[in-house]
Amino acid sequence: MLSLIDALPGFESDWRLRGRAHRTVSEYSRYLTKLLQVYPEPELTEVLKWMESIPSIACRRQSARAVRSFGKYLSSSGDQRFEWWPRVPLQMEPVLPQRTVSEPEYRSIREECRQVRDFALVELLWCAGLRRSEIARLKIQDANLTDGYMTVARSKSGRPRRAPLSADATSALADLIGHRQEGFIFELTSEGIGAVLKRRGWPPAHAWRRGWAVHALRSGVSEASVRPAAGWRTGAMVVRYTATLSEELALDEFRNRVSRPTR
Repeated sequence: MLSLIDALPGFESDWRLRGRAHRTVSEYSRYLTKLLQVYPEPELTEVLKWMESIPSIACRRQSARAVRSFGKYLSSSGDQRFEWWPRVPLQMEPVLPQRTVSEPEYRSIREECRQVRDFALVELLWCAGLRRSEIARLKIQDANLTDGYMTVARSKSGRPRRAPLSADATSALADLIGHRQEGFIFELTSEGIGAVLKRRGWPPAHAWRRGWAVHALRSGVSEASVRPAAGWRTGAMVVRYTATLSEELALDEFRNRVSRPTR
């Protein structure tokens, strides 16, 4: 039987073949490697002791998810060495307010734009929910300006997806691309995009992504449509992105969907 640390490559391959996020399993493997270097054949008590030594609540939760995922993989393979994996606790993370771009803020920033590139960037951030790295990798051939969508060739999950384009974003991208036939649309690295946003005093890309999700849901777009557009496999990320505004979203939906009785 393979040692647990030698079983990690199989765990990673199984994860990726199931279409799950490559970055996540890489992070899980990093935690598991650290654990197995200290406890090559850990028992539950040793795992809990190791988790207690991790100062960050977020990192403790992620390490627990790594152990549980690895244990589930081993059990499905007939290996019972982590048979206690369901008893590894997931520490709750406090839900803190996160910067979220609102529609009035977007409109205000849009009025500040003086360059074609900046205008296109703001429109794309607001309408498509793209990550900063995804925008940096966009090529001219990825833009379908006729049908109004952008193909994200490589997202965080490793799978391609299509992101919607508004009429304003389509027009702004057409102006930016001009007569170019190939190459990157923005000709900026991910760090370069972050620098542009910081230099202008505008919110970071993830604040735009959260704003896009909240605005879409508030406008009546279903969660089932938001998930594939954002590149999320489940609704968990939708909940995470909109957690601090969930009550406001609920009130908006009731106002729009449930008619008040007339007297």
